Amino acid sequence: MAGMTPSRLTIAVMVAVSLVVGVVTGVVAAKIGEPPPKGPALPLAVAAGFPTAGRAYLPGVTVSLITQDWLGKAAWTCDVPEPAGYLNAAQQRTLCVAPALSPMSVTVLHDGSKVRSVSASCRHPLGSTICTTLYSAAAELVFTTIPEHRASAAGWAAGNATLDANTTIGGIRLITDLSARHIRFVAAE
Repeated sequence: MAGMTPSRLTIAVMVAVSLVVGVVTGVVAAKIGEPPPKGPALPLAVAAGFPTAGRAYLPGVTVSLITQDWLGKAAWTCDVPEPAGYLNAAQQRTLCVAPALSPMSVTVLHDGSKVRSVSASCRHPLGSTICTTLYSAAAELVFTTIPEHRASAAGWAAGNATLDANTTIGGIRLITDLSARHIRFVAAE
């Protein structure tokens, strides 16, 4: 800007400011001219049945009900192994194994005493009485506080021990999985 007189410098600054103001005004005018976004002005209300954290647990099922009242009395050994990254939302995992090196186990995913899921695994031959008995006994236990569904849940668990299947009974999802050779119980909501 050497050789510019003060009046030319003033004119150059005014031109630059005018260009910037013009560009900003054009952008604002373009945004104002766009049609308003479509859709509801407010988010839709959440339905009363929408899942909440409190509904993530199996109703009335506690860790002690499974590990002490059921498996402990049958001489199973329960332990709390180190937490693993696959626990979903559960904070803890308790693993119970059958006595005499029997290839059966029960895994409980839980937050304190509240149980998120129960899985009963059986590596005996598919359809064996011991596996169907384990699955139906687990179902009866999980449905302790829902007595009107206990028999149907136990029957479904035993009847689907040789299938990949799932159903929901009384707000609890029952899932049999042949590749993992287990039945899993989780809150359906």
